[in-house]
Amino acid sequence: MSPITEALSRSAGAVFRRCALQVNTWAYAERWRQQHHGRTEAEFNADLAETCARLGVQVVGLADHDGIGAYPALTDELTAAGVTVFPGFELTCAEGFHMVCLYPPGTSGDELTHLRGGLGVDVRQPGEPSTQTCIGIAKRVIQEQGGIWYAPHMSQDNGLLKAKLPAIWQEDRWVLAGHLPGPPEDLKEIDLRRIALNQDPNYRRTRRLAFIRAGDVANPGDLEKVASTCLIKMAEPSIEALRQAFLDPDSRIRLEAPERPHAQIEAIAIDNGYLDGLRLHLADNLNAIIGGRGTGKSTLIEALRYALDQQPLTEEARKTHREILKENLRDGGAVTLAVRSQTQLGRRLFVRRRYGEPAEVRNEDGSLSCLTPADLLPRLGIYGQNEILKIATDEASKTNLLARFLPLGDCEGPRRAELGAALARNRGELVKASEDLDQARSAVAQLPKLREQESRYQELHLDEKLAAVRALSREKGLVGRVDEELGEVAQRAGDLVESVSAWDLTYLSDKALDGLPHGVRLTAMRERIATCAADLDPHLTAITAALATLTSGLEQEQAAWRSGVAQVETELARAAADLPGLSGKPGEAIGREYMDLVRRIESIAPLQARLAGFEAAVRSLEDERRQLLSEWRDWQAQRFDELARAAKRLNQKELQGKLRIEVRNWGNREALGDFLQALPGVGPKKIEWLDRVDTLSIAALSAALTQGADAVLALYGADGLGRGLAEQLAGLPPVQRWALEELELPPRVEIHLNVAHQGERYRRLSDLSTGQKCTAILHLLLLDSDEPLIVDQPEDHLDNAFIADRIVTTLRAAKQHRQFLFATHNANIPVFGDAEWIGTLRADQDHAEIDPQESGAIDQSRVRDAVSEILEGGQAAFEMRRAKYGY
Repeated sequence: MSPITEALSRSAGAVFRRCALQVNTWAYAERWRQQHHGRTEAEFNADLAETCARLGVQVVGLADHDGIGAYPALTDELTAAGVTVFPGFELTCAEGFHMVCLYPPGTSGDELTHLRGGLGVDVRQPGEPSTQTCIGIAKRVIQEQGGIWYAPHMSQDNGLLKAKLPAIWQEDRWVLAGHLPGPPEDLKEIDLRRIALNQDPNYRRTRRLAFIRAGDVANPGDLEKVASTCLIKMAEPSIEALRQAFLDPDSRIRLEAPERPHAQIEAIAIDNGYLDGLRLHLADNLNAIIGGRGTGKSTLIEALRYALDQQPLTEEARKTHREILKENLRDGGAVTLAVRSQTQLGRRLFVRRRYGEPAEVRNEDGSLSCLTPADLLPRLGIYGQNEILKIATDEASKTNLLARFLPLGDCEGPRRAELGAALARNRGELVKASEDLDQARSAVAQLPKLREQESRYQELHLDEKLAAVRALSREKGLVGRVDEELGEVAQRAGDLVESVSAWDLTYLSDKALDGLPHGVRLTAMRERIATCAADLDPHLTAITAALATLTSGLEQEQAAWRSGVAQVETELARAAADLPGLSGKPGEAIGREYMDLVRRIESIAPLQARLAGFEAAVRSLEDERRQLLSEWRDWQAQRFDELARAAKRLNQKELQGKLRIEVRNWGNREALGDFLQALPGVGPKKIEWLDRVDTLSIAALSAALTQGADAVLALYGADGLGRGLAEQLAGLPPVQRWALEELELPPRVEIHLNVAHQGERYRRLSDLSTGQKCTAILHLLLLDSDEPLIVDQPEDHLDNAFIADRIVTTLRAAKQHRQFLFATHNANIPVFGDAEWIGTLRADQDHAEIDPQESGAIDQSRVRDAVSEILEGGQAAFEMRRAKYGY
């Protein structure tokens, strides 16, 4: 068995199980309803077991009035079908309404008879009321007999609700649950509805009653009725699990199927290192890792982060992350995860990462996938200790947090990278084209002066004596142009040949087109392309051959030309040497100066004709840049609009009364601040004005720079921009202006927390205490998402009252459609949050583990004891606190 398979084979804690808690024996229908179902006892039992298997009923409560003698055969049949049976009975208390009492699986018929007799029921007349009151019976069942009870058919004449006994109804320690055929809101009698909804002050309960569906099942077909079964969450079917469900019905009882499926980390297996042998099968709702300090809770969180290839937010956190991994995984440590991915349509995939190696993803059949962990869980959240506080103080982190509530790809993605790359490419080309233009203009500007100098030499008739210099200079320019253009044509021809040669039609093969509705048409397209490629082939061969012939021929011609040039240059040197001197300068020197001058003129003169081309190239790139900048700004505007809409939606719904989010366009000025501080002499003091500007647009700033320092001051001088910096900005060279144009000023997310205990009084995040900042961010992290949230000690910096009042309340609702994994020291999270799975880490000097017997849900005794010991200090400590508080 592989490590991850072993992990998946273990218990995943509390899960919903379909329960029918008022099932009767084969004789019940005839004895109590005068109905005949036409089956023998054996047929009835077999049909009931088959119906349970078909409908997914996993737990049955036997609650006949007097059919205890038929329980063994029925229990055997149901057990063989994989159903857990709670034997029990239905009785009438002294007040006249019915009670169903259930006991642990395996309780014998004799024991049940004895237990019923102990509740004041005459075993010879089981239909007669007990001599004991409801509360008396309830106390004995729960405290002495090890059972549990609920009130069946409450809204009928023999039901608890219909009896209208407030003293009993309000006993929320002993009266825990009752059956209604549907939600209490559907009760037709107004007075009963108000009592059930806890709206009648005369019947007010501290803890509302748990409503279950447990209608009388007199024959197998009754299980088909909606009112006969409900879903109860439990780790293992037990009386304690039922008690926990009745105590916490919002978390543990569903009248309908659970919420929508969501992404989850199903299992974790770690081999080698400090957590060697760890095998965890997580619940798909709330998971809690508990343990003393130093037992490895943070190590587990960081190992998960490593396997999923996520980086902490800050350099300090990254350093801690690396140190934890090095210390605990370096000796061949490997982390394997089973992941259920919603982006991959609910498929299970496996992520494995060994220390020092990249993560890999495999399919269920073991084959290697091309996917990455980020493809499986693109919105996964993992936060180590103190990282929640970091989010509160980091602008980019807050914006990214809000972006989680946008459809994938709306804010980030290929378009952003594409525009950024296009602008950077355009800037590079514009720099080159501008340099070429400037050089050409500078050279052409020298022509008048050079021609004037030439005219002086012409007065000496040097142009006649050295006439070949000009012609030779022109020839050299023309030969250079031939080489340049031949190179361009050869490059384009080579690209064409390569493209056609690489034309791969495998994607249109018969196998690829098999089964497609218009495969015939696609086959015809393939044949046309293949025909074209075949027709082009001889032409491409001819082009290649022609260019090769041309290149060879040109090389021969240029060799001959260079030989002729050498002869002419020798004759020119001889002619220059024969020139007479002038003004003390030898004739040879005068000749060389003249020849150099002519060569310069002839090399520059062609640029005059090409100047228009250089200017057109720059204009084209500038036009392209304007278009790209427009698209870049449109993208940023779209991003702002989407974030603003997301904030508005959250404010009106999920965050109402908790947080208020505002999104300021161009509010994050960090990129501009960094740009300015990179300029000579600009420090933090000179950019303080950035925080005072209400609206700061890069487009507006760039436009003002082209008009000069006064225009820049007109925009931002009132906010504190100094003239010195304004002039420095106005004097930026084009390449820096272009870089400035490409800056992105992301929207700024401002969070306001409602700090009022009643009503609403919001304060800005920057004005809050550390604990309040973490409170605000936790509210956002717990919002609706279908991907896991993993946090190491989410209670850090928060007070217990807030965790119990707000965080746990939000968590209990969110876990219905999202997986959470928290490493925690705070009992409120696993206990009040009713964690479906709790794992207890225990460690010795060099190894930590979670005992399978100490992992599961609070309805398991070993898990409950571990929670009490580690988070409450044990029963004695808890009782001492309770006594001191006077509870």
